[in-house]
Amino acid sequence: MPESVRPMRAGEARRFLEIHHQSVRGLAAKDYPASVIEAWAPLPITDERLQRFLQNHDNEIRLIAGVDGEPVGIGAIAVGASELRACYVLPSAARRGVG
Repeated sequence: MPESVRPMRAGEARRFLEIHHQSVRGLAAKDYPASVIEAWAPLPITDERLQRFLQNHDNEIRLIAGVDGEPVGIGAIAVGASELRACYVLPSAARRGVG
């Protein structure tokens, strides 16, 4: 179970994206073609991609789930669009109640 779920802190944007990428590439890769995985979680995580993410044009509420003090999951909610945009966990945290 996650010890904490909290808003993403300043300085955690790269970790947020890393968790997303590790989840997609580690958990979803067996179910999707490589071209879909690459479009969904392109590597590397460049400074340009990081800056686009930080602009947060949709005013997402971005969350970090932690276990033993380490970020292992992410979530994003776009309240204005009534959408859960993201719910991803590291492969090592899958099926442990984090999502």
